[in-house]
Amino acid sequence: MSTLITGAAGFVGANLLSRLVSTGHNNIHILIRPHTDTWRINRILNNVTVHTGDISDALSVNKLVTSIKPRVIFHLAATTSGAHPRYEDSPEQLFSVNATGTLNLLTACASNQPCLFINTGSSSEYGKKSTPMRESMDPNPCTPYGISKMMSTLLCRQYARMHCVPTMTLRLFSPYGPLEDSHRFIPTAIAAFAKNQSPRFLSTPSCVRDYVYIDDVIDAYIAAPDKATLAGDSINIGSGKEYTLGTVVNNIRKLCRSTQEPLWNTTNQADWEPTHWSADIHKAKELLGWEPKYSLEEGLKKCIEYYQGLVN
Repeated sequence: MSTLITGAAGFVGANLLSRLVSTGHNNIHILIRPHTDTWRINRILNNVTVHTGDISDALSVNKLVTSIKPRVIFHLAATTSGAHPRYEDSPEQLFSVNATGTLNLLTACASNQPCLFINTGSSSEYGKKSTPMRESMDPNPCTPYGISKMMSTLLCRQYARMHCVPTMTLRLFSPYGPLEDSHRFIPTAIAAFAKNQSPRFLSTPSCVRDYVYIDDVIDAYIAAPDKATLAGDSINIGSGKEYTLGTVVNNIRKLCRSTQEPLWNTTNQADWEPTHWSADIHKAKELLGWEPKYSLEEGLKKCIEYYQGLVN
């Protein structure tokens, strides 16, 4: 039986692909856009079948799914340019990929049963909440990215119930770990402190996140296909713990044994920044038998080891 992964060249997708290859999975297909930078997966491309295309093209998506007839589609392809309001630039592209692209894959999946569909959601779907985020809460996204991901989740639920496509959406909070883009928050801090320099951030130290180590996230993806149902469940994948960015940076600084201090944005925290941001992960424990294994400190240590290995 074959497996199809969209977005396999991205941070989470590359880690999922690496896990599947390393654990002996065969007949793996990946769909990436033409001219995609495959630096994360170049070492394992010989172990998979590579297809180039655009998930917003319904005809080509249907042709591909019909030809390979995957048992499971892991859908991780997404445009994230609007995830952060400061960098929002193309809502049209967001909805074309994140919503229409998901619709095209689901439609193809419905025509090629049996096919399980594991969707990648986002904590951005919730919007600002004052308590740990539960799947039963009404979504109220604050950004076009969050809206597009909410649409993707609702489409999965609709196709599960109306078209008998077993689906599950994993709502990721803040994954971090090896293969993350160097400009992201944690790699930026590690790179600077490793050189005993002061990292610069646009955020304020009081901003909060629920960071979850990438190996734990991939464990959830591996568990998901056997639990996908016609209920179209959404499941939070986070640590269940809230950390300020200041706390995360201080941990990194200590682990790197740096004497430098970070340089933060000194203006007031932006209105769209949440004051609370953590996952309620009881549903993941119950339905997937999943919970994170890595503490923040353990995950950061592994990140530092990874980036030091790249330098050496």
